[in-house]
Parts: sequence; C-alpha cells; structure tokens
Amino acid sequence: MSSFSVLFTIARRTDRDRFTAFYQKEQAPIGLVFMGQGTASREILSILGIGETEKVILMSVLPRDRARLFTRELDIALRMDQPGAIAFTIPMHSLTALRALHAQFGGCADNTTPTEVDHAMDIQTDTQAHPQAAENRILYELIIVIANKGYVGLVMEAARGAGATGGTTIHAGGTRDSKTDSFGKVQLQNEKEIIWILTGADKRVKVMKAIMENAPEANAIQFSIPVTDTAGLRRR
Repeated sequence: MSSFSVLFTIARRTDRDRFTAFYQKEQAPIGLVFMGQGTASREILSILGIGETEKVILMSVLPRDRARLFTRELDIALRMDQPGAIAFTIPMHSLTALRALHAQFGGCADNTTPTEVDHAMDIQTDTQAHPQAAENRILYELIIVIANKGYVGLVMEAARGAGATGGTTIHAGGTRDSKTDSFGKVQLQNEKEIIWILTGADKRVKVMKAIMENAPEANAIQFSIPVTDTAGLRRR
C-alpha cells in the first residue's frame, strides 16, 4: 500500500474558488477547508503586493508520489511564484480507519483498490516516512505555535527577528476536565491562537528559541514538522 502525505494549500480567501476548481479538475479530493489569518507585517504585505491577510486553508490526503506531483502542478498551473499562496506536504507516519479515509477522500488515487483498503490493518505505520525524508534533505519545516489569544503580534515579532517572513493563524479553543486545567504554563480552558510558520530548516531552532525567549507572555507550546514538498516559496 502506498505511503500518504497531507497536502496543505494556504491562499487568499478571494482565490478559494480558483484553487477548489483546480483540485476538482485534477481529481484531488479536498478533505477539509478552514479559515485563517495572515500574520505578515505591513512592510512584507507591501513588498509581496498582498492587500489582504484573510486566508483559506485546503487540506487533502494523497499518496505520497501523487502529492509531490500535484504540488508541482499547483506551482505551474496557478502561478504560485506570484504572491498570495503557498502549498506544502507533510508525510504521514501512521493512519487509522483506512476505510473511512477511502470514503472521506473519494478513493486513494493509486493502485489501492477498495477491497485492499477494506482488509487493511486499522493502523498503518509508515516506517519509511522519516528515512525517506532524511534522504530527500529537508529544506523547510513547519513550526506550529499554540499560544494564548491576543499574543500573535508578540510571537510574530519574535519570529521575524529570527528570520521568519510571516505565518498563518487559526483561532481555536482549549480543552479541560475536572482534573486538568493546564499543560505546562498554558491554560487549556483559554481561547487559543494556532500559528503556522513555514521557514527554512536552517532557521527552525533560531525562530523557536526567539519565540521562547522574547514572547514568554504568550505561554506558547511549540513543535516543528518536516515539510517534504513546497510550492509558492520562490519569491519569499
């Protein structure tokens, strides 16, 4: 069975229909669509020619080879060398409920048949995910910062000081039960901001350290994920 990747495309909300139409034309299923906000400073917005920061995020799950090819197709067909959109893929290490995945995403778009999916293990672990990524040399990483609401500006100021050019935020809410109301210094019941910062792998440690040291009020939890394929980053 093929290995899978998660493909994320972040674009201006006004371009949602254009990207959705391309996905449909290429038979790449869109599993989730959610809204975000750009975090680029006014100076960066001016340089890139972007007049808005409202974003739409499209998420799809594709076989890894297909995800890599589709990312290249996006780059060429939708002229993602122009400002306003980026796309990237993240290798999946494990999958659960493959039958549900097949139903949700309209098939696996490879040589996997519905019968093979139906009889697959409930949990598939891709033991090649990390070695494969290492062989391909990771150039970019996605830093995910979970911070208390109201501290996006402080987090991004620290990140830009370490070389990050911008990010995308998603509003979220924390969870808690009667026994636990915090994780480290983060109060889980508070409203949250999830900040995605796509940056060069060589800047990852510097950016994360800068956020930790210069934005302590945000009480942020951070982690990074290697990105295997990208589109729309050349001008950035």
